[in-house]
Amino acid sequence: MSQKNIPKNLINILKNQHNHLRKEMKELKEESEKSSPNFPILFKILNDFSYFLAEHLNLENNVFYPELIEKFKMKGHEIYGIEKFINEMKIIETKVKKFFKFYLDAENIKKDFKKFALNLDEIVSTLTLRIESEENSVFYNWDWIR
Repeated sequence: MSQKNIPKNLINILKNQHNHLRKEMKELKEESEKSSPNFPILFKILNDFSYFLAEHLNLENNVFYPELIEKFKMKGHEIYGIEKFINEMKIIETKVKKFFKFYLDAENIKKDFKKFALNLDEIVSTLTLRIESEENSVFYNWDWIR
């Protein structure tokens, strides 16, 4: 990957995206915890969140992680740990995409709202763990390997 295609402030971009995702997760939780959730609004927030997450994952998967691995290889460092971490993140990504695929419209959310709320809790916890893991590990590797 060409260095000129990598934004110099890539980590800041990713962290800002993480903060945006945290904000949207909070909005999802707040709407879903109302005594009478507005299902079209809930679906809109979920849809916006899904779209933004896809864009974020695209940047991570197609720019950040490949470049991080390349930097490790160029410096002669072991990449097994990074590859293992990326594979673990892919498992989380698959789980999250399955959730979004199931709740394609407001009716699916409304049809079994209790199950949706439980699944949403799990997805929010899973994504929060992923975000914290990235910020506390591979983002530091990026600065270390430069």
